[in-house]
Amino acid sequence: RDQGRTWSKVKSDLQAGVTAGAVLPDRQFVLVSQTAQVALSHDGARSFKLLNVPVPTLFTGVAGVAGNRLAVVGLGGVTTMSLK
Repeated sequence: RDQGRTWSKVKSDLQAGVTAGAVLPDRQFVLVSQTAQVALSHDGARSFKLLNVPVPTLFTGVAGVAGNRLAVVGLGGVTTMSLK
């Protein structure tokens, strides 16, 4: 909106610090945390919903991949998970 000049606090339900985030091709936003949580936004990052995580680990990176999936990077390596 204003190129980052102002910030707003957003409820994400993450229990620890955000370690990475990504904007997906369809304009969804995803955040990952130190406590193996993944939060997804469908509304321009105004709110987030926690996703079920198949292999919990400390996450350090995230990216969108084909087939409506995420690639998450953490202490256990790289894994993919569904956005649903």
